[in-house]
Amino acid sequence: MFFTSVLILSGRSSNSDTFSASGNGPETPASPGVSPTPQFTVTPLQGVDAETLERPPTREELVELSDNLTEWKPIARLLKVAEEKISAIAKNHKDNIREQAYQVLIEWAQSLGCLTSVKTLYEALIKEGKKATAELIFAKRRAT
Repeated sequence: MFFTSVLILSGRSSNSDTFSASGNGPETPASPGVSPTPQFTVTPLQGVDAETLERPPTREELVELSDNLTEWKPIARLLKVAEEKISAIAKNHKDNIREQAYQVLIEWAQSLGCLTSVKTLYEALIKEGKKATAELIFAKRRAT
């Protein structure tokens, strides 16, 4: 059974709120049930430097994104979250779409650790026609 303890973000660095997995480099295989970081061919967010695009998304960004997603399953599939995980999240939080979206984003972030990136998440959103949502979330970082 899938428990909500997945909210505990053990891989977070202590000085920021980004998701990372200490000691995991690109050569480390992904967790079981999750494919390596997907590759897309979408134009990156204009005006965002490479460092921002390559960093892991913050918890705040994932929360805000989940508040703005009603159709989260296609994005989860683009991010290569396992179908079993998608089904379990939908079942365990059947009355709360926002929580379903958040839990699937947490699953993706934790399963890939330091291999997650703003760019990958942004490109998945674009591919699913959520450009306005992606820019709403990630363009804020440009101004700060």
